[in-house]
Amino acid sequence: MLIITSSFTRFMHNYLIVITVLLMLTACGGGTGGSAGGGAYSVPAMASATVINMSNNSISGANCHTVWDRYSSPYWLQSDVTVAAGCRLQIDAYTVVKLNPAVQIRVQAGGTLDIYGTATAPVWLTSIKDDSIAGDTNHDGNATIPAAGDWQNIYYEANAHGVIQHAQLRYAGSNPTWGGLYLASSVAVNAVSILNAAGHALVIDGSAAPVIRNSLFDGSTAEAVYLTSTNNLISMDATNTISHVATAYLSEQGIPPGVTATMGAGVGTIVNTGRLEVGVTLAGLTTSLVTAFEAQAGRPVRRVQRMYNLDEPAYLWNTELPNIMNAGYKVLLTFEPKFNSDVYANSPSRLRAIAAGTYDAQLDTSINGIINNVQPLFPNADIWIRFGHEMNGDWYPWGGLVDAYGNPHNGNTAADYIAAYRHVQQRYRAAGLAENMVKFIWSPNVWPTDNFTVFYPGDAYVDYIGLSGFNFGPNTPLHPNLNWQTFNTIYRFSYNTLVAAWPAKQIVIAGVSSAESGGSKAAWITDMARQLKNGYPSIVSLFWFNIDKTAIGEANWRIDSSASSLAAAQRMYSDGLLWR
Repeated sequence: MLIITSSFTRFMHNYLIVITVLLMLTACGGGTGGSAGGGAYSVPAMASATVINMSNNSISGANCHTVWDRYSSPYWLQSDVTVAAGCRLQIDAYTVVKLNPAVQIRVQAGGTLDIYGTATAPVWLTSIKDDSIAGDTNHDGNATIPAAGDWQNIYYEANAHGVIQHAQLRYAGSNPTWGGLYLASSVAVNAVSILNAAGHALVIDGSAAPVIRNSLFDGSTAEAVYLTSTNNLISMDATNTISHVATAYLSEQGIPPGVTATMGAGVGTIVNTGRLEVGVTLAGLTTSLVTAFEAQAGRPVRRVQRMYNLDEPAYLWNTELPNIMNAGYKVLLTFEPKFNSDVYANSPSRLRAIAAGTYDAQLDTSINGIINNVQPLFPNADIWIRFGHEMNGDWYPWGGLVDAYGNPHNGNTAADYIAAYRHVQQRYRAAGLAENMVKFIWSPNVWPTDNFTVFYPGDAYVDYIGLSGFNFGPNTPLHPNLNWQTFNTIYRFSYNTLVAAWPAKQIVIAGVSSAESGGSKAAWITDMARQLKNGYPSIVSLFWFNIDKTAIGEANWRIDSSASSLAAAQRMYSDGLLWR
């Protein structure tokens, strides 16, 4: 924590921030984003904080008219700030305010809080743990990540005054019944995003009649907009968006009598704004397994992954697949090009036989199973098939890793793999299963050097690129010589290589988890969430590998392998800005 003590130092601090802001606005060097009003903006870079603590927490007396601006930003609120009657706090555009746990900005009757962001320079009010805006203000490195309920809220008492425009309120709601923004006064709210609030996003109390326009309520764990009585007369229209919330209704009873709220069918536009689709890999496509994972993770699963072989029983196609889709889940099927009897890494490779059409009857079993049992019910089923995953390794019969002597594993060449992949994809397409029904994923394993792009089948055959990588740590019996590795160490090189080679392709993390032994799995999960949130923009979906494989010498990859790991996973999945 840095507190400015001299006027000269303060001058230089402000001067450097001005220069930094000007450079960012012209070069967009700090990253880009989108505001509640739809404009593009750069995200403030890291700067020393102006600390607001117990000695100067009241906007009153000599501080009765106070302006917080970008030049002294970010502001670190370590205790509550109160705007007294007759006084005014103004927060100008491109200002960042970070708040400690349970801290609140409260506007008393007769006081005024005006927040004046713009479409290209919003105002951010967020958790002190949020390093994605203005950097690591509390200098704790990766020790904490933001979560819903990190700070309390902005609270306008009855007869308070104010305007809020082009602002983001992130991770508020430590008192869930008070929401992220509590209005007991008729405040004008325009282009405000209330994101990831614990409990309600917006609470409107008493006889308040606020005007709400162009605003986004995303990721709250209770009603997006909650009315405390039937006397509220609010004005909300279809310019507002409710997204990814526990319920989109304005209250538990719907729209109470006497409320003016024209938002389409009463709830506004409902969309999903999080970037990552929630996926999970399970032993089977069983609804009870999925719902058990959802109960632990605290977030709905979008897509379920399961492996299958060439001689998979028909039950998968005529029962398991349609049943899981009837339950509301989409599917990723990883096609392992082997038979059940091919249990060893050096079992016979089937790649050349697949390319030659030898196993077309087995392929047709899966194709006809989808056409007969899924397509009539789901004409746009969007099934993902991941053929011959991790082909750049040597632990599967179809792997083609080249050893130090130039010999590919099991005699498999890149050309063998590409021919088999293309044959499978073409047979599905020839049967009439277009991209709306089945998409194909090409999915290598992470690697510290580029040993995978040579296996790429071609743009016409690849709908998504997959990538898998695990932190085995140093103590798994199957891999005793590995080290504990961070998410970035595992993924960064492979991700960068794939994006550089095929920038138009979206990426799916098709398998990821961490061992417990050798480090902190909980900290590993926390760091992964931070890295995904602050980078890796081409990744659109992530499948947690939720299977215990200790019996075969690997690790317990489940999120509940320990109480601390489960708690970290729950915090990760609670982030509505990351998940959809």
